[in-house]
Amino acid sequence: MFGNGIIVPIVKNKNGDITSLDNYRGITVSTCLSKLFETCILCTYEDHFHSSPLQFGFKQKMGCSHAIFLLRSVMDFYVSKGTTVNIDLLDLSKAFDKVNHNIHFQKLMQRNVRGVLVKLLYSWYGCCSVVFRWGQNISCAFQIQCGDSVTTMGFIYRDTAMGIPEILNFNMQICAF
Repeated sequence: MFGNGIIVPIVKNKNGDITSLDNYRGITVSTCLSKLFETCILCTYEDHFHSSPLQFGFKQKMGCSHAIFLLRSVMDFYVSKGTTVNIDLLDLSKAFDKVNHNIHFQKLMQRNVRGVLVKLLYSWYGCCSVVFRWGQNISCAFQIQCGDSVTTMGFIYRDTAMGIPEILNFNMQICAF
């Protein structure tokens, strides 16, 4: 059972088109043993995972409302000075569902995260499998190569995203001239 999960589709908008795949979000139910194991890893290795202060996703006590507040504050400041504000938005909401797990592990190794931890995560992700449940029907088990369907280890995604805020910040500074 360790490393196994059950994906259950949840309707995003009950008034929307229930025949559209875009109107569903897959929620994975994991075993208690996996959750306990994950908590132990986080408690033991949390100091190895860092992110940019410009990043709001996959962080405790941070979220979309903080990003919106920051954006609004910056816009208000420049508008109050009579400056035109141009905004480019980058939606990465589904990006990490498409990233191969090996990319995450390479990123962790590039950041000099202990080899033992990377091997442990690699082994764990390598043995993870899920089934899909729709009503009373359950699919055959299959492995996931992308996304995070068995664990809730957002720190892996947070670390993979590391570098994106810095690139965007660098580009914003260039555009400010």
